[in-house]
Amino acid sequence: MNWYVVNITGGFEQKIKNTIETTDELRNKWTKVIVPVISKKKFYKDRLYNYAEKLYPGYVFISCKDEDYDAVFSVVSGLPGILNMSSMKNVRCIEKRIDENEMLSVLDLISNSKSGHSNDNEKNIFIDDRVKVVDGPFSNFQGIIQDIHKASNKETKVKVCTSFFNSEVTTIVIPLSQVELLN
Repeated sequence: MNWYVVNITGGFEQKIKNTIETTDELRNKWTKVIVPVISKKKFYKDRLYNYAEKLYPGYVFISCKDEDYDAVFSVVSGLPGILNMSSMKNVRCIEKRIDENEMLSVLDLISNSKSGHSNDNEKNIFIDDRVKVVDGPFSNFQGIIQDIHKASNKETKVKVCTSFFNSEVTTIVIPLSQVELLN
C-alpha cells in the first residue's frame, strides 16, 4: 500500500473524505482515507474541554495499491474542492507517493493522541486521576482530581479529594504545579 496526499479546499476535509469513501468507482480501489487529527485540551470559561485539531488542514490522506493509483487519481481529481494530489514533500509532483517513514510518523502522532499520550508541555492530568501532592503544605498527601480550573491570567488549579490523618475526606484546591500523576 502507498499513501498519497490530496490537497483540498480548507475546511472541507471531512466532507471530501466521506465523498471519496462513498464514491462507487473507488469502493474496491482505496484501502483507507484519513483526515489526521489529534486530541487537544483547552480551557474556556474556567472549564477544560477536549477537541480534535487537524494536523494538516487542507489535506486528506489516501492509501491505495500501485495498480489502482491511476483509477483512484482520475476519480479523486474530478471531485469538487480537490486542488492537487501529490506526495507530501513535493506538492507539484502527482506521480510520487509519501515516504513510508513520513507516513508512519503521522500515524504515530494520531495513535499517541488517541491513547492520551501528548507531546504538549502541559501535564497530562485528567479528572479522576490519582495524584500525589509534591509541594506546599499538603506535600506527600495523595488524592483524586475532582475538577480542573484555569482562570484567565492565573495558574491552573486543581481540586483534589484527599483524606488527612485517616479522617473524613477533604477537598483542597491547589496549583497544578504542586501535583504529580501516580501510576
